[in-house]
Amino acid sequence: MKKYLLSIACLALYTSVSNAAQIKEIFYNPKPLSDDVVVSMPCDMKMVFRKVYTSYDNERIKDKSFRAGGEQNTDLISESLNTRYVQGSFKDKKGYYYLLGKYELSALQYQVLTDEKCPKATVKGRMPAVNISYFDAQRAAANYSLYLQNAKDAPKADGVAAFARMVTDSEFEFAVRGGLVSSQAQFDAMLPPMEGSLNDYAVYQGVESANGKISPIGTRKGNVLGLFDLFGNANEMMHDLFHATRTGRLHGQGGGFTVRGGSFLTAADEMSSAYRKERSFFIKGKENKSRDMSTRLVLSLPVISSLQSADALNAEIKKLGYDSDEKDSRGGNLKTVESLDKIIANNKKTLDENKKLILKGEKDLKDEKALSAKLKERNSSLSEQIESMGSALSALKQDMVKANAARDEMRDRAIASNIRIGALMCSIVSDYKKSEVTAKKRLDLIKDMADKDESYKESYKKAKAQHGAFVQDLKMVSDTYGSLIAMTQSSYDLPLVKQQLSTAGESLGALSDNKMFAQFINNFYSDLLSYSKDRKKDLKKNEQKWIEGCFKTGSAADK
Repeated sequence: MKKYLLSIACLALYTSVSNAAQIKEIFYNPKPLSDDVVVSMPCDMKMVFRKVYTSYDNERIKDKSFRAGGEQNTDLISESLNTRYVQGSFKDKKGYYYLLGKYELSALQYQVLTDEKCPKATVKGRMPAVNISYFDAQRAAANYSLYLQNAKDAPKADGVAAFARMVTDSEFEFAVRGGLVSSQAQFDAMLPPMEGSLNDYAVYQGVESANGKISPIGTRKGNVLGLFDLFGNANEMMHDLFHATRTGRLHGQGGGFTVRGGSFLTAADEMSSAYRKERSFFIKGKENKSRDMSTRLVLSLPVISSLQSADALNAEIKKLGYDSDEKDSRGGNLKTVESLDKIIANNKKTLDENKKLILKGEKDLKDEKALSAKLKERNSSLSEQIESMGSALSALKQDMVKANAARDEMRDRAIASNIRIGALMCSIVSDYKKSEVTAKKRLDLIKDMADKDESYKESYKKAKAQHGAFVQDLKMVSDTYGSLIAMTQSSYDLPLVKQQLSTAGESLGALSDNKMFAQFINNFYSDLLSYSKDRKKDLKKNEQKWIEGCFKTGSAADK
């Protein structure tokens, strides 16, 4: 405890004291990326964070739900399928995000936050900070938080400086699966897409990988979010208590703490995005420490950082589930909840008026005791019925609000999926058109040769048949593309589709060329807008326009 108090007292001093030489980047960021968020630490050290986006919506209340766990896992206690929610503390033009440590907490970073003097940067300092307890990690995070309160480069919101803490169970799983950058299939997979072998991304048990030794941070490849060492090397302690998993959710009992990711002592076949285990806080009367257990820090903010943020969040919560959205003419603007509010208000008004009448009746009939008693009994029964109706209406309203909110969330997912499918279909149309154009050029060339030499007539017949097949295939895929446009236009209002463009664009897949697909997304949305304004719905004309548009987009992307 004494050492802990001294370390806090020295934080201000650490801000100005430096090592004999500035700490090299290899000690805190061995794999630098252009969009890293680098934040200062005491003793001229730094910690690098990555933005993990959770929502592209302007409303903070619209957090991201996702499926954690897996269907193929044998550890049902820890890794059964369950629903989680995440939302970032910070917001920029793109959306909400949280700042997750790019690497495991290193030994040097831990020393900087807990030692009384600035440590020397050595090779050992590049290793993960292992043999520390859950409480040691919490103390280090608290020390860093105190430092950040006066750090000029500390991320802020509403003038409030960020604080450091251990990553949560849900934040870790969302990030290890690739967040919003992964496609749904990639997100749900046991392991994310990997270019190469597991050993290229993880330090695990085996002579081909760890060979019994832990590795420095950042020696393997990072994931699609630019995060390193999420698999293997050192088990990472989570901020949360461990909860068992049961069908669809976490169990209510809180236990020890949670570790994620596996370590250099974990077998390759145990590695998965769902990997999570429970650890006891204490073993044999001492804080639990292990040579393969570390942590990873997150920068965060209070949910309420100002009166303005509280007012804004309250307003967003009140809007949830209200089917009064003028942009949604297909069930989202029925205003049933709004009507229920009026009924509940009228019911309360009737109840209040009835109570006044009861009091007046009791006063007027105080001399006629028998009649007064009967009237009082009847009025009391009437009041109970009105109150019961009010309670039932309020419960109905809450159920409707919940159902409407769930409906809106599912609708937005469906729209984003529709947009992605539209973009993919547009790219397929482009590919088939390219094949048709190539086949047509070949056909024209062979025709010229056949006109001059009859020996090429058989080749001309084959080339003509091949070109005809490409024309038919192009017609089939363009029909599918057109049907998707028509279905989207009839199913969803355009303002709602527009809102999901950014979400669709960021979820096309970790290994896809997102910039190219973003162009196909724009193409699909442009065709959708044109189709919605086209009253004639000339199929032949539209199909030609769709083919030319997708072909142009694909040709531009090839350059």
